[in-house]
Amino acid sequence: MSGNLFPSFVLKGRAHEIGYQYGEKCRELIHKNVELYLKIFEHYAHLKPSQTLSLSKGFIPYIEGFDPSMMEEMRGIAEGVQCRLEEVVALNVRTELMFPHRLGIQECTAIGMSEGPILCQNWDWIPSFKDTTVILHIEQEGKPSITMMTEAGIIGKIGFNSAGIGLCINILISNQVQFGVPIHVIFRGILNSSSINEAINKVFMTERASASNCLIGHESGVLLDLEVAPKDFDYL
Repeated sequence: MSGNLFPSFVLKGRAHEIGYQYGEKCRELIHKNVELYLKIFEHYAHLKPSQTLSLSKGFIPYIEGFDPSMMEEMRGIAEGVQCRLEEVVALNVRTELMFPHRLGIQECTAIGMSEGPILCQNWDWIPSFKDTTVILHIEQEGKPSITMMTEAGIIGKIGFNSAGIGLCINILISNQVQFGVPIHVIFRGILNSSSINEAINKVFMTERASASNCLIGHESGVLLDLEVAPKDFDYL
């Protein structure tokens, strides 16, 4: 853990080991995020905690189908935190559970420059989450290493990897929300990729649960902006 703006943690090993280390090292922060998001789901989506946890279970088969190691990581997180698996899953489907088309708020702005290349963004969100955001350095077997900024308990978000792939994101306002692969799980899939083509396939060749904008860059200078919803997509 460092003295920077956000606490920083190194996680190593197989998926379950990485998850357990994540949960154990960030236990208090993850508990806080669960508490915060249960209140947010109730406020914006009118979901009682029991309804939130029940809905979260419906996404598990899609996460398993996308990448079983991600569910193993979430199981490890739950064990490390000593909480229910459904609570960890709820954090990772937070975009889908909030029904973003109802929020009526604006979120992030992302910028990419092929010179460098440089990717950057701001993250507009509820101020309370500033205190529960972490930097993760993940050294995983058989996949690129990742440096990522995320909300404690969530396995995918903004970052870059050792294969030269970088990712910035924007949540899109859309009424297309369905059971499918949660967008934060897709973000992790992008960061797990070893090539730009693999990263693109993780977005397009997937049954997506909600809408998002993914600005993907590669160290070669390639930049792709992918705008996707469950049934639509476009790119720049």
